[in-house]
Amino acid sequence: MEGAAAPVAGDRPDLGLGAPGSPREAVAGA
Repeated sequence: MEGAAAPVAGDRPDLGLGAPGSPREAVAGA
């Protein structure tokens, strides 16, 4: 579903699995 439904995981805070330029992931990763 991740790659099929959402081409950009960074756009989905639910997924957020390695998204370049994702503010949510940047905060969570940092």
